[in-house]
Amino acid sequence: MKNLLARLRPFALIAGFGGLVAVLALAAVLDLGFGQDLLMVAPHNPGTVEVNRALYLEGDSVAELYGNPLDKPVRLIGPDPARIIRPQEDTALMLFTVDKQQGENPLQARTVWLFAKAAMLGFGLLGLAGLVFPRKRSAPMPPDLSRVAADS
Repeated sequence: MKNLLARLRPFALIAGFGGLVAVLALAAVLDLGFGQDLLMVAPHNPGTVEVNRALYLEGDSVAELYGNPLDKPVRLIGPDPARIIRPQEDTALMLFTVDKQQGENPLQARTVWLFAKAAMLGFGLLGLAGLVFPRKRSAPMPPDLSRVAADS
């Protein structure tokens, strides 16, 4: 059994700590490279949006013109550009239309990080196990025959 663990040690070290770094890098690239902060809204039909925009007064909630805001802005990974609305009333605000009743659930950055943390925990434990596994024993050194020959 010790021989098997000693043979698995390099794999556990490389796969464990390498996987940990790879998962961390992948999650960071997805979040920083493909993420956007958007306010998700359940969209109104186009007729309702036109009426709301006609009745809009300065100080009213802009997000409610286009739909029912679901919560606060969230970071979405790779959102569909066709579903992003930049309202004329507030160009700094970016809305993302999503119909939760039809099961639309865009990928959020916090979901990516949740799975990344779980994977990093697993890879980290594998790497730590590799540190605990015994090392291969080197073959015993042959006796030094030069000293024996010199004595004779």
